[in-house]
Amino acid sequence: MTSYQLLAAAQTYFDLWNQKNPNSLSSCFSESVQLRDWEVEVSGLENVVDANRRIFSTLPAAEILVINMLPCCEKMTVCCELELLMNNEERAILKVVDVIEFDRDLKISALRAYRV
Repeated sequence: MTSYQLLAAAQTYFDLWNQKNPNSLSSCFSESVQLRDWEVEVSGLENVVDANRRIFSTLPAAEILVINMLPCCEKMTVCCELELLMNNEERAILKVVDVIEFDRDLKISALRAYRV
């Protein structure tokens, strides 16, 4: 796996997340994907897609802005510095770090999100 492939896969995930289409987003995940953030911990494709669907429903105008991405080919992982623009009345911005692990097919096998 090259750095370019890992970065492109991570960017595709963020682009699809910003489109708020759970069906399209599901194409980024492996069947056994695991998601953990400051509010939820789920595993399995359907559960992860449902967790994202709930986020899109609760925060329909939210948008991820990628600040920086750092790939590690040996671990097939990309660490991402992000801003989650809430686009609500308060114009809140959450600073977030995502650690995204990929499988050999460049599907996300684990995603851990941390508020900074």
